This record gives sequence, C-alpha cells and structure tokens, in this order.
Amino acid sequence: MNWYKKDNKFSVDFGGHSTTMTVNNNDVLVAYDSATSNGVGEKNASVNYTKAELAKEYGQ
Repeated sequence: MNWYKKDNKFSVDFGGHSTTMTVNNNDVLVAYDSATSNGVGEKNASVNYTKAELAKEYGQ
C-alpha cells in the first residue's frame, strides 16, 4: 500500500487501482475506480463525506 500527499489531496494505491481523498475544509471527496461493463474505470466513482462522519466511522 502506498500513500501520497500533495496539498489537500491524499492518494492511496494498492498496486493496480488507487483512491484519492481530497480534503476541503470539513468536506472529504473520495474518488475511486469502480467496475464497468468494460472492466474497471479510472476515478469513475466518488462519495462525499464530512470529517465528522469519517471520524465517527473510523475514529476508533
């Protein structure tokens, strides 16, 4: 697993595919590779979270 940071963007990759987390104040946009009918796309799916939601879910 590799972690990268540039400004407010954090990238995590597991070899073949990566996830990018972009932090903007209290919001976190997570973009990831998702399956398509032609295979797996590149950053073709995303989910928005607040920092509070992530802390509640993963803080422990």
